[in-house]
Amino acid sequence: DDDKPKVAEDEGKDYATSEEWWWETLEALRENTLVVLANICSHMHMRNMDNEVCSPIIDGLLHWMICPSSQACDPLPSAAATSQLSPQRLVLEALCKLCIHDDNVDLLLAIGPFSRILLLIKRLMRLLSERNQPVPREFSIVLLSRLVQGDESA
Repeated sequence: DDDKPKVAEDEGKDYATSEEWWWETLEALRENTLVVLANICSHMHMRNMDNEVCSPIIDGLLHWMICPSSQACDPLPSAAATSQLSPQRLVLEALCKLCIHDDNVDLLLAIGPFSRILLLIKRLMRLLSERNQPVPREFSIVLLSRLVQGDESA
């Protein structure tokens, strides 16, 4: 029995700790990416970008905007306890800023699928009814107005 290698009880804990580290890192990367996008989207002219770059950005923004999971809707872990800042709120800001440029609106509508655009519109309409959150309401109005002005061929 003494010749068998012994497995330390802490090995399982090390694995759990490394897994927790991975999730915390992923959350931090996601949050930082969304903050960066919310800050630079007003300067992005996606017609000048390769499809391999702009499609994943738009796809990711649309995903986080319509995603019903708590990861998307709940306040960010790094935010203050009273903060309402969630991934969806950052994405809403990013989409509003991105849609300042008509070409970006057309691209957003063209990437689709259209069912996802309909889910986006439903989500924005829901935000309009939340009177206790004026900032998301204003962003929803801006984004809805930009979407309806999009090119019909998109």
